[in-house]
Amino acid sequence: GQAITVQLSGGDLVDPLRALEMGQLGDVICVDAGGDTEVSVCGGLMGGLAKNRGIRGMIVDGAGRDIDELEDINWPIWTRSITPRGTHTMFSGRKEELSINVPIACGGVVVRPGDFIVADTIGVCVVPLDRADEFLTLAAEQAEREANTREWVARGKTVEDLLAEFGRI
Repeated sequence: GQAITVQLSGGDLVDPLRALEMGQLGDVICVDAGGDTEVSVCGGLMGGLAKNRGIRGMIVDGAGRDIDELEDINWPIWTRSITPRGTHTMFSGRKEELSINVPIACGGVVVRPGDFIVADTIGVCVVPLDRADEFLTLAAEQAEREANTREWVARGKTVEDLLAEFGRI
């Protein structure tokens, strides 16, 4: 999906509720929480609300919580850590992020609003919006190479056979 970016203020984290309210079908919320591994910015309730809006998932350079609930509703989140400690939002009532839909750093990678986010159990990839067509072509070519290699493996070919044919494994 395409990125909605959120820049939080280190040491004063809040739940990214405004991004949740802005999210549309297919979006992915990307949060720069400063790498904070002690305070979670998303859990089961927010995940449920996001899923209801059609938001595909959340990437957090920081912590998440309620992973069991998120798995139960099949709503994915990628975080640096899992912690039960939430933000102070429920007590303070604050929900203003530092900035929304601005370039952020997430996991050391620049993410801009609208960039494409591709994520699975292996990891997360950011595809810059202005290079999406190029990346799509390259990804299709790589997928075809790997499919061909898998066919050779299924036929019982050896490491030497693969290196001779494809130059790699």
